[in-house]
Amino acid sequence: MTTVFFLRHGPTAENAEGRVQGQRPGTLLVPETERYISAIVPLLREQKIDLVVCSDLQRAVDTCQILRGFLQEPNLKEAISPLLREKAMGFYEGMLWQEVPNDFQALRGKKEYDFRTFGGENGSDVRARVQRALREFATRYPQMRIACVTHAGWLEQLVAMADQAGVLQNQWDDRSAIYEAGLGPVGQLKYFHALDIQALVKLDDE
Repeated sequence: MTTVFFLRHGPTAENAEGRVQGQRPGTLLVPETERYISAIVPLLREQKIDLVVCSDLQRAVDTCQILRGFLQEPNLKEAISPLLREKAMGFYEGMLWQEVPNDFQALRGKKEYDFRTFGGENGSDVRARVQRALREFATRYPQMRIACVTHAGWLEQLVAMADQAGVLQNQWDDRSAIYEAGLGPVGQLKYFHALDIQALVKLDDE
């Protein structure tokens, strides 16, 4: 079984400014991210992680580099995957939320959303990427223990999939939550739960 520990990237300047982020790179707030990662590192050291993998968006890549530095494991492998990207939100990415039309604003924070009208993705699009990523983890990295840095919207779809599959043991409705999953040979979720780790910063993302 492949074991994966999922976490969200650290907070960004765009979060603080109230900008629509989506699939833009993002500017990581390093001190805040270091505080966030420091809460996670003891667990990952104990679990003897073999690989860290992250989204190809810069805020996730930078978070992953901080995580690697904290873990201090010289032989730790690393991979990057576009399948782990945040949901695409289309034309208004980069703008302030207060500047965008009301019908776009109305989708903010919704578990069911459709940004296709605005050139982005809907929930089904993101779930398809989540499923492909899980299959890739299981088939490419069998029996490995992976730390995965991704995004809030991606994780929301993963939690929903675990719930639908009947393996969601507990749901921590906090975007700083860390999740552990066990994957079968073709990426099916065998178990899934939030870990009882209190991150040291509040995270928000859209």
